Amino acid sequence: MKINESNRAFLNLLEHPKIKCFLENDKCMALMDKYILAAILLFFRRAKFNKYDYNCKNFYVTLYLIHELYEEIVELKDIIIKTYLGVKSEK
Repeated sequence: MKINESNRAFLNLLEHPKIKCFLENDKCMALMDKYILAAILLFFRRAKFNKYDYNCKNFYVTLYLIHELYEEIVELKDIIIKTYLGVKSEK
């Protein structure tokens, strides 16, 4: 997928109602800031996703991965898992 197509697919994904709601609810940018948003796009490109792979599930899985790799607050990962991926943690 070319860069322009990738950008378009990512911007369309950000307009998805679930992700739009997620971004609006994260007013303090605890789960998502510009750096993390850019990292998600970069992960999608490196994975060589096609336009159908730009979906909510991959968005939240990638968000979790980025928090796992770069962020230090465990509670935020739990929020992503429980609320957005619908998985119960093993605590």
